[in-house]
Amino acid sequence: METFLDNRELLYLNQILAELHDDDDYEKAFNNFLAKLKELIIFEKGDIYFYKKKDDQIIFEDFIFVDWGEKDLKSYLDQYCGIDDVLPIVSNDYPIMFRSSDVFIFDERKKTRYYNELLRPAGMNHSIEGNLYIGENGYVGGIGIHRPEKYKDFSNKDLEILKMARPHLANIAKRFQNTREQINHYLLELPLLSNIQGMGICIWNYDLKLLDCNLEENQTIQYQHIGELMRTLITLCKSIKSKLASDGGLMPKGDDIRARSRIVIGKATYFAEVVFVTGKSAMDSKFIATVYDYSSLFENILVEVKDRYGLTDREYEVMQCMFKGMNNLEISKKLFISVPTVKKHLTNIYNKMDIEGKHQILGTIL
Repeated sequence: METFLDNRELLYLNQILAELHDDDDYEKAFNNFLAKLKELIIFEKGDIYFYKKKDDQIIFEDFIFVDWGEKDLKSYLDQYCGIDDVLPIVSNDYPIMFRSSDVFIFDERKKTRYYNELLRPAGMNHSIEGNLYIGENGYVGGIGIHRPEKYKDFSNKDLEILKMARPHLANIAKRFQNTREQINHYLLELPLLSNIQGMGICIWNYDLKLLDCNLEENQTIQYQHIGELMRTLITLCKSIKSKLASDGGLMPKGDDIRARSRIVIGKATYFAEVVFVTGKSAMDSKFIATVYDYSSLFENILVEVKDRYGLTDREYEVMQCMFKGMNNLEISKKLFISVPTVKKHLTNIYNKMDIEGKHQILGTIL
């Protein structure tokens, strides 16, 4: 019987499925599964992906793949995902796993632009495709494995292996996407995030497994400081866990638990805050850390104030000096203008911000 798995194959399949469930890093778990699946099924390219259709456009949020060329992947995402003939099938809200030859008339498919410009050049003549996750929010998760024309089509046995794996993959896909949505939802709520480039963000699960971090990509945070910043953030997370333990391990109700620290590294000063965001259970809860570079943070706030209130370049320079603690005489010397001119600029700033003086300016900004 073609779909029969011998003991060795069945044992190996169980092993890679167990590893899939054991790894809290879902992206790594998917990658590991695809790589090890090659011991059971011959294929050259594999992918697990999550996308959303918005305004008739396909928007991919995650694309986990093995052995795709960067050029192939970029070509697909930039040009061809909108005409992918598989996506409408996997978007159906019922479980499905199929060979491309079972649903497409091959001679007809060979005439399409999608096949001739992407599939054939990339060596994806034969495929097994399926869906893993259909979310109420419109997100779809799918899987595909592909091999070129030099191999025969995938067998019934190959298809049966992926059908057996699908419930496990679907379970992890749901967790992966729910975690991603929670993170994205929280990030959207962070104050001034879209305007303040000096903010770094790290997110851990309850067991302090790092889920996301942008410190290395953040140009305002010095690279050599990242190690010490991460150690401080972990310490803050652990202090929150200790508080939870002292409360009997109960999930807090109402306000989220927070821990803060001012971090001085050399001449740089950072402010860090960790918030414990409670979920339905400990597994769904997150530690969200935000790190501010003081100088960059304040500079970005002042730029926003300049734009919001229509300050001139000179008024902006006067305000910068004022927030550095300079008096009117010091500002005049710094900017090579007279003291009455400094006062005139300050009056213009107060009028534009609809305040009476320096004592109100910080409150208005905040």
